[in-house]
Amino acid sequence: MDGVINKMSRMVTQKYLAIHVLHFIAGLSRLPDLYRNFKQQDYMRIFGVCRSYLQSARGTQSITERRHTPTSERSSITRNEEALPEYVYALAHHVIIFWYMSLREHDRGELKEYITSCLIYTDANGMDVIEDQGLVTIDMMDRIDCEPESGKWYSGGTADTANDAADTLRPFMSTDGQLTELHRLVGLLLVSTQTSLRTGKTIVTIRRPSGTALRMIEKGRAHVTLDGDHTDFLAVMPTDPDGATYGTIAIPKPSSALETRSIITLPQDDAVRRAIEAFDRTSALDSHKTGVIYIGERQTDEDRVLQNVSGSPDYRELLRGLGDLQLLKGATFNTQGLDRSDDVDGEFAIVWRNQVTEVVFHVTTLMPNSDDVRENTAKKKRHVGNDHVNIIFNNSGGQLDFSTLYNMFPGQLTYVYIVITPSARTSFVEARTENMTLDKRDRFYGVQVVASPDYPNVSPAAEEKVVSGASLPGIERFFGVPIFLAQQVASAKAFGGKVRE
Repeated sequence: MDGVINKMSRMVTQKYLAIHVLHFIAGLSRLPDLYRNFKQQDYMRIFGVCRSYLQSARGTQSITERRHTPTSERSSITRNEEALPEYVYALAHHVIIFWYMSLREHDRGELKEYITSCLIYTDANGMDVIEDQGLVTIDMMDRIDCEPESGKWYSGGTADTANDAADTLRPFMSTDGQLTELHRLVGLLLVSTQTSLRTGKTIVTIRRPSGTALRMIEKGRAHVTLDGDHTDFLAVMPTDPDGATYGTIAIPKPSSALETRSIITLPQDDAVRRAIEAFDRTSALDSHKTGVIYIGERQTDEDRVLQNVSGSPDYRELLRGLGDLQLLKGATFNTQGLDRSDDVDGEFAIVWRNQVTEVVFHVTTLMPNSDDVRENTAKKKRHVGNDHVNIIFNNSGGQLDFSTLYNMFPGQLTYVYIVITPSARTSFVEARTENMTLDKRDRFYGVQVVASPDYPNVSPAAEEKVVSGASLPGIERFFGVPIFLAQQVASAKAFGGKVRE
């Protein structure tokens, strides 16, 4: 892989290849067998590529200016890359985060300063500037370093999971006596403490740009950041400045990008409480939704398709690989509109998540059918019809393009379909039956991303790719995440807003 990375690092001068290169590097971060022998200089080349594209995206003044860049006639997405410098910018941050999570702990410590420098640029006045997405990335790196064991991450993007963890720990009992609660702004961190004055137990809740985490201490130090030293701390109780009785909380040093030049104690009033509750309802996870639709043999209209309650064996195998089966009733995660009280949309949903991204799959075959056909279609389309991206498992025996799918599932909100079709290497019948006797590594599927004509198709699968059954679930997620990112960029441009990392 060394030679490949070297070639990629030399392509940064060819700006029309930015999306291709970043997609490749993003995919590589999910394949540890390919980079297990990387040295620090190899990682630096990867982060250096991201730095170059960030600089290029910042320097882009207009689409017209970008069109003076040489283009490749063979590139299927050159026009989109020229039109979406914001996508290149967001994708570069995405790549940095995922590669940082893949680093060994020792390499993180050695490379963190260099990676931080990749997120800083000098403005026209000679001042160093870190943009919002850069600050979130730096905060995420600090959070990863501070919480190396995923089991200690009491965060699912919002404070709901942290509160669940607090309920599980249940450190306070009636014998703990009076509890004192404080909320303090420490740079970019909102630090909340709940302390038993009698026993000295404290629950520390840290709300930060990259998520919410929880610590429990008893006269010790809550390590919520590594961007400081032993002299940088916040006393749990202001009346105990040295923390000898109630403990301390590590905070970033004043020179940190996370900023702690001032500490502000928030008043104990309803306005602050409502603001914190609103903050907790805003997910720090990059949360997405996508529909999953099975099309059976000779099915050509949405009523018949949405009546399917199951699919072929390889379709069911795909579902098992897409994510985890989560109970909907009483769910505390963002179900993306699926009912969580009465099983109206089924008992379960398929969810995939890591430390920064969550995808909820609206699987039509997991949703119950209604006796009335039109009512059944309406109930299922209120989910998949509002999903900007839908995965289609095409067992119809025919080819599906965007126009065909639009006519089959008319609607204004679905811009992209990821179409999975059993490969031409096998017959239609074999793909549904005998093909399942083969090892999934020996079964092949065509995967193509088809998009609305007015929507930027930035996917590596804009032209059909053939993948094995073993790789199918992972490749669907890999193709999906950049599409979600592009959709955010396109929506932000349409409404004149900013792109959220």
